[in-house]
Amino acid sequence: MPATVSCSTFSCLTVRPRSIGRAGIALFASGLFLVIAVFPVAVAAYVWPTEAHPTTEQTLVGHVDDYVPGSVTGLFDVGVRGYLVRFETGEFVAFDRREPAVGCTLVWRPREQVFRDPCHLFEYDIEGRPSPANPVRVPMNRLDVRVDADGAVRVLTPAVAR
Repeated sequence: MPATVSCSTFSCLTVRPRSIGRAGIALFASGLFLVIAVFPVAVAAYVWPTEAHPTTEQTLVGHVDDYVPGSVTGLFDVGVRGYLVRFETGEFVAFDRREPAVGCTLVWRPREQVFRDPCHLFEYDIEGRPSPANPVRVPMNRLDVRVDADGAVRVLTPAVAR
């Protein structure tokens, strides 16, 4: 093959093309193999679940008699990130502690009877509805509550992958 000569005012450079040879072909083939075969397998192994997890977990939070009608109780001590509300009617409702739009932790303010987002000062009433002053009109996220025949109160929460 003819040599290519490139000259500037300071120097001349002669470039001679050469073949890549067997070693170059082997290196290219091994790199191509990694991209085509191994990379998709590695991605699939990372994404594919290794064992089935329950979609919800039931957490025993107490007995019906433990909660006074008209009360709001934080469930952080029993491992649930939320609040349990027992209305005057005796009905139970549980809420996630995170503000639904932005994700800040809501705080129960008993004097004002509201859940307040300390990050943006959004407020929600005891039923989880946003106050009229909130720019975000999304209600609080509810968690399912089950009361057994013996009076045990359980909160169903999304399971956390282990």
